[in-house]
Amino acid sequence: MKTSKTTIIEAPVSLVWQILQDIDLATSWVPMLTSYRLISEAPNQVGSIYESEHDYKGMQYKQTGEIKAYVKNEYIRWKSTTPFCDGKLEYHLTPISETQTEFKHVSECQYKGFSKFWSWLTRSKMQKTSDDMWNETHRNFKSLVEMTYWSGDEHP
Repeated sequence: MKTSKTTIIEAPVSLVWQILQDIDLATSWVPMLTSYRLISEAPNQVGSIYESEHDYKGMQYKQTGEIKAYVKNEYIRWKSTTPFCDGKLEYHLTPISETQTEFKHVSECQYKGFSKFWSWLTRSKMQKTSDDMWNETHRNFKSLVEMTYWSGDEHP
C-alpha cells in the first residue's frame, strides 16, 4: 500500500525542517506514536537508527527505522520494519516563499505473513485508515510548526 499527501505550511523551510528533526516532538504530531528514540550513536544522518512504539486502537507494536537518505532542509527517507510490514517513508520539503513551505510525505508498506493476506481482504478499509492517519498527522504537524512560527519562538 502506498500513500502520499502534500500540505502547505505557513513557515520557513528551516523551521519546518528543525521541528521535523526533533525526535522529542514526534509523539505530539504523529497520532499513533507513543515513543520514539535514537538507538544508534548519531542522530539525523544516513545510517541513524530509531526505535518507535505505536498504539493503533489497542494494537501495540514496535518499529525500527533507519535513515537511508538525508539532505538538510529538503529530504529524508527511512526504511522501517514492524512485525507485519516492511516500509519506506519519505518527507520532502520545498520552499514556496520565505515564509511558506510545501510538506510532502510518501509512504509505502510491503505487508508480510498473515497481514499480507489480511491487507488484501480489507484493502479499502486499510487505505481509508491510512489516509485518515496521514491527514491527522499533517494537520498536527502543520499546527505545531505554524504555532511555533507565529509565536516568534525559534523552536518549542
